[in-house]
Amino acid sequence: SGPAATFDFATEQCTQYGEDGQYTFMGISPNGKLIVGAHYDGDDSEGTPCIFNEGTPVDLPQPSDKFLGATSSGATALSVSNDSIISGYWVDDMATRPALLWAPNRDGKTFMPYPFSRPYFAATTESTLPFTIFSCDQTVMSANGKYVVLNVEKLLDDGGSEFGVARYNTENDLVEFFMASQLEGMEDSELYGFAVSDDGTIVGCCG
Repeated sequence: SGPAATFDFATEQCTQYGEDGQYTFMGISPNGKLIVGAHYDGDDSEGTPCIFNEGTPVDLPQPSDKFLGATSSGATALSVSNDSIISGYWVDDMATRPALLWAPNRDGKTFMPYPFSRPYFAATTESTLPFTIFSCDQTVMSANGKYVVLNVEKLLDDGGSEFGVARYNTENDLVEFFMASQLEGMEDSELYGFAVSDDGTIVGCCG
């Protein structure tokens, strides 16, 4: 609990925003000008994803259940690039948090939600799509806004699954996968990615 805050080491200033529990800050752009997170009003336990520009929150729109192909119980903004591309996730019934992007519109003030995980994420047990997890939970995009790192779980024909990392290229709408089956002798490992550089190199763990 407590107000959201920024800490300026140069001036040794702590700037608080709003009342206790009103705002949550989740990510900041590399140039320090934009903050993403959420605000909470009344009984809204999920919060509304926002981008904070000069301390003023602007609500981010959420895609409809019809467009997602599943019921959403909210969304979270996690990271933002210098040019206002925002990564995060929406929360489905299985709480697997499929990846979601917000792209700035031409006016530079409003945003369009883009669930780029939709062609891959199996939102229901009846789905024929291959991935039960397609999440960027707790991950960030590259500083230049080109790549978003993802953690994925793919269903196999034998009823099992394999884990891997993926990266989404915001410039060409391409998703590339690095699955455990690509590593000789480590086919049963689980791969997890946590961050990605401007050139698309992902760091994480293999365990």
